[in-house]
Amino acid sequence: MLSFRRLTCAVLSAATLAACDAPVADPEQGPIFTTVLTASNASGEQPAEFASGEPITFKAVVTNHTSKTQPVVWCSGLANVAIVVRTSDGEWVWHQYDGMGFIQAEQEDSFGPHETRTTRVVWRQDYDNQKADTGPPVPPGHYYAVAEGCASDPYGEGFDSEPVDFLIQ
Repeated sequence: MLSFRRLTCAVLSAATLAACDAPVADPEQGPIFTTVLTASNASGEQPAEFASGEPITFKAVVTNHTSKTQPVVWCSGLANVAIVVRTSDGEWVWHQYDGMGFIQAEQEDSFGPHETRTTRVVWRQDYDNQKADTGPPVPPGHYYAVAEGCASDPYGEGFDSEPVDFLIQ
């Protein structure tokens, strides 16, 4: 009889079946993967408040905390986490890759032992990702950003970061 976990993996993709046979992560040992997101200003400080129009640099760091290579199946050719900004009510404001095209096919990948991958992007507080400084500015208010990873790993942990809350004045 198929377990719920194995059945879910079978439905997601035949490519992930081998990964589904891997042992479940031991919660006593901590997470296999973590994604940590930070927001900083031009000076490298990580304030809770930014001036209107001030560029915000987001840095997402994904880490494999084990001494073994860990398989990952990304859901598209992006094969990375993406930074997303939302209002405090959860309304979508900006996505790092909005308007860009990627192959819509799963990509098999792996993280080496203790491997860390970093994504950096500068947001100019506008809605338009394609043309720097030409989109309408977002209004002052409370926002949050997350690094979202469209991927599956054999442990079902995912790659989403904790949200980073900030205020634009």
